[in-house]
Amino acid sequence: MSAKAQAEAAPPGTGREARHGRARFRIEADGAGVSYAADQFAQYPFHVTRVFHMDEAWPELASLYLQSVSGGLFADDRLELDVAVVEGAALHLTSQSATKVHSMTGGEAQQNATLIVEAGGYLEYLTDPVILFPNARLESRIDVSCAPGGTAILADSFLSHDPAGGTEPAFGLFATEVVVRRPEGAPLVIDRFRVEPAETGFGNPGLDGGCQVQGTLYVIDDRHPGADLAGALREAMAGREGIRAGASALPADAGAWLRVLATEGEDLRSALHAAAVAARALCAGKPMGRARK
Repeated sequence: MSAKAQAEAAPPGTGREARHGRARFRIEADGAGVSYAADQFAQYPFHVTRVFHMDEAWPELASLYLQSVSGGLFADDRLELDVAVVEGAALHLTSQSATKVHSMTGGEAQQNATLIVEAGGYLEYLTDPVILFPNARLESRIDVSCAPGGTAILADSFLSHDPAGGTEPAFGLFATEVVVRRPEGAPLVIDRFRVEPAETGFGNPGLDGGCQVQGTLYVIDDRHPGADLAGALREAMAGREGIRAGASALPADAGAWLRVLATEGEDLRSALHAAAVAARALCAGKPMGRARK
């Protein structure tokens, strides 16, 4: 790319080229029920490991680590992830570590995930939180198509961080939307919120209890009553310190969800992991044989 073209592609004031990256995976199962990547594609800044089968309690489960070689998200980055899990296949998809969203002088980053789970398919999409630096701006969207008889368990979480030691949230924007639908396209669940600390007062104890670390776990499964799923999530949170949490059934008995507020990132991670363990036990009848990381 010429110097002129690079300058035209760079976000205002960043001096760098905006990135448009895509990753794609299709997970199938062989005759023995072992899941594998039948198709995969990863474009910079995405990088993936090979598929692992390392859960002793569920050896057929495919585990895939999604990595980034760019050091985080920057202004005007556009990342797209497409995952399909077919009948009889099972995938645990996670990230290598938390994703840093760096400070921006203009523009915003966007990341979109499209997840398709066929009837009889099983997906755990359990990524680490995004870390929002001062003036970071991120829009995130997760679109889930889950057929009746399929299961999708996914996490979406964030926290703020100021390298200068500031204690107040200083990021510019975090907007997230999670849409759950059936294959025919009709939405069952739409969960969205938009946080702009300077305008919303995020961090004000009267609004969020002073909890600047937040996360949600969604359990999409129509084979179990939503009330039972919500009850399992509540039990997983019982007696835990450092968090505030609530769970409820999703509309159309599509499953259940859990919202967790915390003051420390590790408390959030531990709570979401415990909830994912409980969800797997109920939906798949399997324990989580080892920690994700």
